[in-house]
Amino acid sequence: MSNALTDIAENVFGKDEFTLIDQLSQSAGELMDVSQESIRRIDTLLRGLDPQEFDVMMMVFGLDGEAPLSIDAASARTGLPTDRVRQIKMQALAKLREPARYLSLVNEN
Repeated sequence: MSNALTDIAENVFGKDEFTLIDQLSQSAGELMDVSQESIRRIDTLLRGLDPQEFDVMMMVFGLDGEAPLSIDAASARTGLPTDRVRQIKMQALAKLREPARYLSLVNEN
C-alpha cells in the first residue's frame, strides 16, 4: 500500500515540491511508514471525490489493495471508454491538487 500512496501523492503534489509524501516519510531513503492517522486522512481526501472518480483512483493507483491497473484495464473493469477513464483520472487529480483540499488534510487535528 505504501507504493500506491507514494504514487498518488507524487501525481497529486509533484515530486520536486514539499508534498504529502514528505509528511508520510520517516526520512529520505527509508521505506515509508504510513500511520493509521495518515491513511485515514488520505481516505478522507479521496472520499471527497465523486464516486466515479474515487473508483478510478482506487483502481489506477492500486489503493484498493490490488495491483494498480492500467487505464485500459480500468476501462475494461468499469465498462467506460479508455479516454473517459483517463479524463476521470485527470479530473480527480486536478481536484486533489486544489489548495483547499490539501490544506484541510494538513491542518486536520
